Amino acid sequence: MGGKDGANPTTGLVFDMIGNLYGATTREGGCDGCGTIFELSPTSGGGWQEKTIHVFTGGNDGRSPNGPLILDTAGNLYGTTFYGGTTNSFGVAFELTLGSDGTWTDTVLHNFTVQTGNEAAGPLAGLVFDATGNLYGTTYYGGGINNCGGRGCGTVFKLAPSGDQWTESVLYTFTGGTDGQNPMVPLMVDSAGKLYGTTLFGGTHNLGVVFQVNP
Repeated sequence: MGGKDGANPTTGLVFDMIGNLYGATTREGGCDGCGTIFELSPTSGGGWQEKTIHVFTGGNDGRSPNGPLILDTAGNLYGTTFYGGTTNSFGVAFELTLGSDGTWTDTVLHNFTVQTGNEAAGPLAGLVFDATGNLYGTTYYGGGINNCGGRGCGTVFKLAPSGDQWTESVLYTFTGGTDGQNPMVPLMVDSAGKLYGTTLFGGTHNLGVVFQVNP
């Protein structure tokens, strides 16, 4: 990889229902450090054919996708970027939709910010669906700009769909104390809607925690 097809894939892969693989690269693409989304399709000879389905520009569509992608039942892809977007460049949540002509359309579902208050900012992890179609994720920063070096200690957030719009709400704000700091891996959700995850820092020994967020 390199150039327009991307470089440095730091996330995992996800299969669709017909055996194609999808993943992200964090660098190259539209600019150095912008990243791409790619598809790997199996070939008859036992190999794989790579195709770049989205090139991030570093602008409104985001920059540097670090978390794994997820698929819905219709085959649409969802993910996050750590940088880019329209508000202070603290990342976006996005959807890629496959058209009848075989091309993919990128839609920004939410722009993250860290201006004032408890906004979520800088998602390093991917997203997860609950049983009713809401999306959940974490941000590395945000949740109060006066904590954790001035960028916040991180958050757990929810994106709720309403027609073509998605509404973001912060479910939990990390303090950098015994509750943890800087989550950076995807959440898990159980059948009761409880969310589970980890933080990189914080906790009793400042070495991270495993946490649960109850609805």
